[in-house]
Amino acid sequence: MKPATATLFLLLLPLHVTEGAAPAQVSGISRFAISIVQSYGNIPKTVSEMKVWFPIPLEDESQKILNRVIMAPYNIETAALSDTGTVIASMVGGPRGGGPMQVRLSFDLERKEDRRGTAPPASPPNTPEVFRALSNRWLQPETLSAIDPQVKSAARKVVSGKKTPLDKARAVYDHVVTKMTLLSHPRDLQGSGYGRVSFTVTEMKGDRTDMAAAFVGLCRAAGIPARTVTGLRFPQGEESGTVRDWHVWAEFLTQAAGWIPADPSAGMAD
Repeated sequence: MKPATATLFLLLLPLHVTEGAAPAQVSGISRFAISIVQSYGNIPKTVSEMKVWFPIPLEDESQKILNRVIMAPYNIETAALSDTGTVIASMVGGPRGGGPMQVRLSFDLERKEDRRGTAPPASPPNTPEVFRALSNRWLQPETLSAIDPQVKSAARKVVSGKKTPLDKARAVYDHVVTKMTLLSHPRDLQGSGYGRVSFTVTEMKGDRTDMAAAFVGLCRAAGIPARTVTGLRFPQGEESGTVRDWHVWAEFLTQAAGWIPADPSAGMAD
């Protein structure tokens, strides 16, 4: 009998790190030393090959990654996804004889606060051509964020009477925060936790992943490019500790201001 082949996924989402939910003026830099550890118990002896993928933290004008180190039992290769810019690290391993495995990603992070005011910037962050390309990409439906007639109908009601993309996005945010119910754990509702837009819009409840997905889906249905972001949210006032779960929020795109963060679940928790 041919030995089984196991494919193990660590993470397949872009990783960002934020100190708080609300964006803020560029008034200072926060520094963090971060280690992300993924451990597996005794892997069956019948496994002849393992394929593991995990994301590398993103860098942008607000976030800088320093001293990145990946500790893993096999050689690591990295590649950037063409449509998102997310850098994915991967490794392929052989039989481990029933033993455990651990992967550790460590890095230092410098994070600037980023607050968007109401006044437009001196110059748009994107040229019309870049904005059109980004819009085409982030208006497209995806596997879990299909824009069906029900989602389109809900979006029309939510943004009714709103003229600008910013006003429409605000209406979507207010709708999610005030009308939907945030669950503490996806096990509280069967089918939640996957970021399925149609499911969440129908049930009007879900976890942080679902709330971000609902915001993104309703924005897209209203013609506003949007995407989800996954990362770590650190408790304010704590200098060290363990973050045991990922945080998920959203961003929507305007030509005047570029990508603007929106965190529905943080707004619901306040």
